[in-house]
Amino acid sequence: MPIASIKQERKFRGEIADANPIRVVEINSEPHKIARKDIKSITKKDIDKLYTTDTTLVATLNRIFEGKDDKYTVEKYLKENNLTTFKTDSGQPVHKVSLDAGKISNFFKKVISDSNYTMLGGLNYYCVEVYKDKKGNTKVWGIRYVDIRRKDKKLHVIKERMPEDYCSHVMYLFKNDYIRIYRGGEVRFEGYYKHVDNINEKRLVFSYGNYTNTRVIKIAQKDEFRKVYIDILGRLGGEVKCSAPLLSISEKE
Repeated sequence: MPIASIKQERKFRGEIADANPIRVVEINSEPHKIARKDIKSITKKDIDKLYTTDTTLVATLNRIFEGKDDKYTVEKYLKENNLTTFKTDSGQPVHKVSLDAGKISNFFKKVISDSNYTMLGGLNYYCVEVYKDKKGNTKVWGIRYVDIRRKDKKLHVIKERMPEDYCSHVMYLFKNDYIRIYRGGEVRFEGYYKHVDNINEKRLVFSYGNYTNTRVIKIAQKDEFRKVYIDILGRLGGEVKCSAPLLSISEKE
């Protein structure tokens, strides 16, 4: 049966990152994103995520949440006590707090001048590369716009950004490529590759069926990938040969 015929997206274009600056701090030698949150939405679960040296604030929140369920918020506490502003036990008003949003790897330092820069979050991927490691296992890594340079009218991946266990290229996944994933000789899944869900956990998003359904697939070491041609009428054709790997250059180049 015919399926939707969708044009692949392969152009090297688009923003490298979200436009909104983020705050990044180092915790236990790893970068963490710090997010600001309205104090009224804070719950008991958020206390352990607070990024603050204000011990009175922490003590006050622990007091008001004592004996409350996980859905109880500061806003509910204020309503129950006819208060309009949250104050710590020392009388200090608080409107927003900082929370540790967890470890991040996708951020970009945008240099404005020698002494001025901003940190941007949500780095965008140009594509995903399927490769084999030195043990012959299937792996994937996301090639971001900042991992590529255009030189002599060709795209080059910066070799310092490549995975340490990289051995050989299998294929690149671009949005709307039709992919079959095999395991043990059997088709595990087939559908359109859409985008990355979590590259560190090797989770990719695919669409299937009537195209509106999506599914997150976690790539396993024994998975094998095949790219399939689809004509303009939506008919499945033969296997598409793997594209050649991007030329590699050093970061200095």
